[in-house]
Amino acid sequence: MVKDPVIVMSRIFDAPRDLVWQVCTEPKHIVHWWGGQGFSNPACEMDLRPGGAWLHVMRTSDGSELTFNFVFLEVEPPERLVWRPAETRAGGPPFVTQTMTFEDLGDQRTRWTLVARTNSFADRDSAQLHRVASLAMTVGSTTGSLWRSHLAPQPPPAAPPAIVSR
Repeated sequence: MVKDPVIVMSRIFDAPRDLVWQVCTEPKHIVHWWGGQGFSNPACEMDLRPGGAWLHVMRTSDGSELTFNFVFLEVEPPERLVWRPAETRAGGPPFVTQTMTFEDLGDQRTRWTLVARTNSFADRDSAQLHRVASLAMTVGSTTGSLWRSHLAPQPPPAAPPAIVSR
């Protein structure tokens, strides 16, 4: 039986832990994969420290925008990141604290785990959070391919053409 009101997602990436950490904590990377296919990210600002703010704006394929304001509770590079909403809205989804961990598996592989913790089982099992979690799982299936392409080793820059003078 589950003891805590949590939702857990985990994935193993063929990439070193430091790189997976960067892709999850640097706005220049996040804007390329957050939300999955069909979403864009016109704004992402992070003050990556305990008490720091994270502002994220997602745009859906129909042009609607979703704005998220989070506050970081723990920042332990490259192992652990904890955040929660900066505020809750009446009628919004239940309050959720999220913890991302990055486990170095060796051989340039990393286990990434996201634990979303609610205040109660009733919150965890609420229809509204279920819709959000279902969307996250659906988005996660497309986000995984975006992550893999973003984590893929990049070829070194091409050498400039040789110039021969006589």
